[in-house]
Amino acid sequence: MRISTFLITLLLSVSIQAKGLSLIAATGATGHNLPEVSYLTNVTPKINDQGDIAFPVLAAKYDELAQLIFVKDHDAKQVRLSWVMPQNEFTSDVSFAQNGHMMISAHDTGKTVALYDLNYVTNQAEIPFAWDDEIFALSHPYLSASGMLSFRMILEGGPRTIIQMNMNETVLTKTPLFTEAQDGISYVFSPRQAGDYLLIKIRYGKQGDFSEQRPDKLWLVNTKTGRRTLVAQDRDAMPSSTIKSIENMYEVSANGSVAFWTQTDKGRTLFHYFNGQLKRVLTEGVEMSRMDWFSPGINDLGSIVLRGVNNTGKQVIAAYDQQTHAWRDLVVEGDSVELATGHFIIEKRRALTFIGGVDINNRNEVVFNANTLNRESGERVEAIYHIEL
Repeated sequence: MRISTFLITLLLSVSIQAKGLSLIAATGATGHNLPEVSYLTNVTPKINDQGDIAFPVLAAKYDELAQLIFVKDHDAKQVRLSWVMPQNEFTSDVSFAQNGHMMISAHDTGKTVALYDLNYVTNQAEIPFAWDDEIFALSHPYLSASGMLSFRMILEGGPRTIIQMNMNETVLTKTPLFTEAQDGISYVFSPRQAGDYLLIKIRYGKQGDFSEQRPDKLWLVNTKTGRRTLVAQDRDAMPSSTIKSIENMYEVSANGSVAFWTQTDKGRTLFHYFNGQLKRVLTEGVEMSRMDWFSPGINDLGSIVLRGVNNTGKQVIAAYDQQTHAWRDLVVEGDSVELATGHFIIEKRRALTFIGGVDINNRNEVVFNANTLNRESGERVEAIYHIEL
């Protein structure tokens, strides 16, 4: 009994570590694998199905800030610098393509100035099509394995448009999928893409009428076949709908599995859609106390990950299991990783624990960004983590 009591006391006194939690990179003088003066502010790391991880880092270079793209290859132990973006170009928009490529939209803090196809194996970047200087903003670029490039584009003084380009063609053409002021569309929101799918919220009404009272519909587009599927519509579009409004936070996986936030009569609710079946999987104040205002992550298995606050008041990364239909805390503030350079503890900073969104691949690997304390040095840093479900 004495031994058992001693062991229990010892276990309770040790900082609890999340199972399989690993630190990929951290900013700061006593950080990990990044330049001493660097920032991960508002960064959402991305992970592909091979387990490669990528994220942009803003770092001091001489007397200026430079935008760096870091990659951790799935078979590597450490991250590496893949590319330094041209001077005065920045990004927060990185997406994996196929065969060691990623798409990067670059801006000069005001206007989009380029779209890059980065080969992170050779560390060489190219512009995939002749750039049009009339482009004011280009965001959410994605290149599918079928060769379909899609993004949201705004021309100088023009409407928001979802563009698709078949990169297999000799002559590249920008084909509009959804455009404001056409087909009764008043506003085109940001797309989410995976596999051959594009998910997009569209608001309908008169040109320039962006009010929440206008009808909203969530469309799933197969960019390979052109087929469009209506995932959901709010009560303004269909009075009998249980959905009062569709929030601007949604995600799609490569097989067309969808997770999206809504407002219903029961409160803020997360729905899962797949193959024509729509079901509620979480309501704020029931399964979780509060959810953060970021899109969920979802994979082909129906696993969903998101940021929020659990029912004990702890900030967490929560995970949904499609097989058991249950939620669990995957990462909780206070979880930590021990390295030779310090004991890194996930901890609040200015009331926030996690930064940016959460990503998940089809191997149930999860990556996220979090405020972190290096207990040995006392330095507060921003850090990229990896964990498996």
